[in-house]
Amino acid sequence: MIIFLGEDFYILKGFLKEAEKKIKEFILENEKITISQAREILNVKRAAALMILEKLDELKITKRINDYRILEKESKL
Repeated sequence: MIIFLGEDFYILKGFLKEAEKKIKEFILENEKITISQAREILNVKRAAALMILEKLDELKITKRINDYRILEKESKL
């Protein structure tokens, strides 16, 4: 139920799933997302947004390209 993201930061699995859904929706509409945009849509601090995006990269949901993320593969939500 609790997922370790790093640097003494943990997240509830349900919140990560909700964050994943919001980020996927944003990327589907806008093609990519920055850390700042993720921070705004998730209403979290920058460090938390970065760790969530890095976890999604690790799970092969998103892929980092320079300063933004895209979906790793076609998403069906």
